[in-house]
Amino acid sequence: MSSIKDVAKKAGVSISAVSKVFNGYTDVSEKTKEKVMVTAKELNYFPNIVAKNLSQKQTKTIALILSNFDEGCGPDGIIFKILSGILNACVDNEYELLIFTTTQSQQQKKSYYQLCTERKVAGVIIFGLKTTDRYFKEIVESRIHSVVIDAEIVGKNTSSISIDNVQAAKDGVNYLMKKGHRKIGFINGHRNAVVSMQREEGYAYALREANIEINADLVCEGDFEEDKAYLLAEEYLKKNKDVTAVFCASDLMAIGFMRRCQELGINVPEQISILGFDDIDLSKYVTPTLSTVRQEFYSMGYEATKLLIHSIKTGQFGEHKNLSQKIIDRNSVKDL
Repeated sequence: MSSIKDVAKKAGVSISAVSKVFNGYTDVSEKTKEKVMVTAKELNYFPNIVAKNLSQKQTKTIALILSNFDEGCGPDGIIFKILSGILNACVDNEYELLIFTTTQSQQQKKSYYQLCTERKVAGVIIFGLKTTDRYFKEIVESRIHSVVIDAEIVGKNTSSISIDNVQAAKDGVNYLMKKGHRKIGFINGHRNAVVSMQREEGYAYALREANIEINADLVCEGDFEEDKAYLLAEEYLKKNKDVTAVFCASDLMAIGFMRRCQELGINVPEQISILGFDDIDLSKYVTPTLSTVRQEFYSMGYEATKLLIHSIKTGQFGEHKNLSQKIIDRNSVKDL
């Protein structure tokens, strides 16, 4: 296997010149750069990125931390889209990407600071943490540069990015009210997600603005899971027989709820309208096609990475950035 010394010797330049070329230094002539790159290709030499990172105080490596990542995370395709955005932003900015997955038990054994510093990462993107996760509380107090996706969390070294979940939920309820609905149910995610609290706030806000009394019986939690929404649907509908529309805080829950409605002989949307949240790919293929609140997950990943890299370079953190959302009008909601 060829080494940096072999490249330097064959190219007729110093080892430091070869090192500067591969580390992006600007004080190397174009002629030298070309000679080094051609020689490296001839010798099949590739710089050892891991070794280089370990030898530097500041690396060009970003870590993505995913909490409780398992086979159940795939059906909605959200993580894949976010990851695609992050990867492409890393490529565009010549950064490496590491992926860490954690559980609450692992978080007890290794601190957030330890997890990040042992790999000398330049910064961290965080997605999927619950408010009960140990790392959630450590982030804003840490010296590690970070950007949190899908939550509004800012600190001395922390920025975040999401849609305006309160406004997005208000938009969803207002969309249903424009269709003539007044008895609107809400299937939320879970109490340990920041977005769940924000979406429920938006739901309640829209009803209050319309002078509609908020009924606690119309709100329940499905943990963002299709199967849980499916299982709760029958009892929910028995308890709330006059509900005309149900707003679900995720498309997966909307799909599970709608599937159970159809099994019970309840026609969607003729007898009940259903609105989802996210606009995952599946929402276009269920019958009826699912009306939903769209958020752009690829853009969320890409913009989070840009924000992190910009913050690393400038030292400016403590910013929250909102991306846009949009109501997608399909066939699961009807006019009354």
